[in-house]
Amino acid sequence: MLTLIVRLAVCTTVLVFVTGMQFGFSHGRGLRGLRLLLGVSILAAVVSAIRSAWIVQASSILSVASGVTLSALGVGLFLYSLSRHPTRPGKAFAGEAPAGFLSNGPYRLARHPIYLSYLLALSGTALLCKSWLMVCLTVWMAILYWAAARMEERLLLRSASGTQYELYRQQVGMFCPWP
Repeated sequence: MLTLIVRLAVCTTVLVFVTGMQFGFSHGRGLRGLRLLLGVSILAAVVSAIRSAWIVQASSILSVASGVTLSALGVGLFLYSLSRHPTRPGKAFAGEAPAGFLSNGPYRLARHPIYLSYLLALSGTALLCKSWLMVCLTVWMAILYWAAARMEERLLLRSASGTQYELYRQQVGMFCPWP
């Protein structure tokens, strides 16, 4: 029964994120090389998660409950964050600053809640699958999302919203509530 829960949780998480990434974001201009690296990394994480979910034998209700909880928090935060945007947000490694920035909803707690949602879901999946490969991929993806966030922030700081964004940055952390 636990193995079935693991498989359903992993497949649901993957389905929500892959669909959301495909249809929830505008394409816009960006750095092709970094976007390709991110795309290949996402593909590796998706394939590894699904493969791991099919070979794992869930043994602990605690690890399954923790993994499901983290994955569900990631999915919920992802959907909530997307719903707060008046238009579709740009994809990672954008080449130009967005017209503005959000500081309400989940953006009150983290400057980059969408990236945080990915990391929560990846961490949950690593727990569900008991996979060191998924742990390594989660760390790798954290590095990529941190780099994408830093790049977006540099663009925002040089934009017309730069002064306001700097004040926001001093009050809210990148991936957590504290700066």
